[in-house]
Amino acid sequence: MLAKSRAIVLSALKYGDSSLILRTYTETHGVMSFIAGGYGPKKKGPVKPSMALPLVQLNLVYYEKGKGSLKRIKEAAFYGAPYAEVGIHPVKNCMALFLAELLAHVLHEEEANPALFSFLSTQLRALDEATHYANLHLHFCFGLTAYLGFAPTQNSGPASYFDLVDGTPSLHEPAHTHYITAQVWEDWQKVQSQGENTTLKLSSERRNRLLDALLLYYRHHVKDFGTLKSVEVIQSVLH
Repeated sequence: MLAKSRAIVLSALKYGDSSLILRTYTETHGVMSFIAGGYGPKKKGPVKPSMALPLVQLNLVYYEKGKGSLKRIKEAAFYGAPYAEVGIHPVKNCMALFLAELLAHVLHEEEANPALFSFLSTQLRALDEATHYANLHLHFCFGLTAYLGFAPTQNSGPASYFDLVDGTPSLHEPAHTHYITAQVWEDWQKVQSQGENTTLKLSSERRNRLLDALLLYYRHHVKDFGTLKSVEVIQSVLH
């Protein structure tokens, strides 16, 4: 029996001489892994090399029944127009690699979440089309917390600290060391409240410090979050 779903590619792994395994986040079933035969530049399989890049959005037709957890792809096509810049723009490409690695660390559920899927799809289109993108990965990280269930508490007044463990701002220094101070918290609020195409100016030092704080926040709230290998790359290309 055939089934259909939109899917966002999280990672791709060559398997054997001419097969590909795609790990994706789908609109219908959450995280799913697929296998496609006939993969390669001169092959006639359903998945072309340009479809196996990080965060590409696809329409998939696949065989619903099969051995194990891998579903075999019958047909694949881009959902909407292919990205114009994500795969070729040096900074946007690095940002896509970072976001794909982040999503691979936090998305594990094998069930539909249409609101989350819509958020991801919209934000990735925004990355491709953005003219001001230096803070887009930060805005993405903030927005994602709401769908993962640990959005930070909004500040209703002045705060000198933000507790990364319980996700709340405070005038008083927490009893532990996992917090950020007023300047980083101020940048956090500015980026969080503005759109993904914001022109907010941050120095590379402040942007990197904010990303480090965000990833520490994720580490406190996502089980086995681990370390992202692409952090140093994204921090080095954003000056």
